[in-house]
Amino acid sequence: MSSEISELPYSSLIRTLSIVAGVFTVVGTISGVTMLLMKWDHNSAPQILSVLPMLLLPAAFICLVAVLFLAVLRRRAS
Repeated sequence: MSSEISELPYSSLIRTLSIVAGVFTVVGTISGVTMLLMKWDHNSAPQILSVLPMLLLPAAFICLVAVLFLAVLRRRAS
């Protein structure tokens, strides 16, 4: 059955975008929580911890929308 899945169109792109979206989500969430904890504890946090969630979480959402679109195209092609 796995040979059938690998032969479907867009499979590797869907898998890659899903992994990228997952990594972006995890890193964005961890940096956001870390920023909140540091601001609560020290009243300051590095600027990068504020910027990362604002960049990575929307990028992860865009990747997942692309995955959904590719999955629809793959479904119509098979």
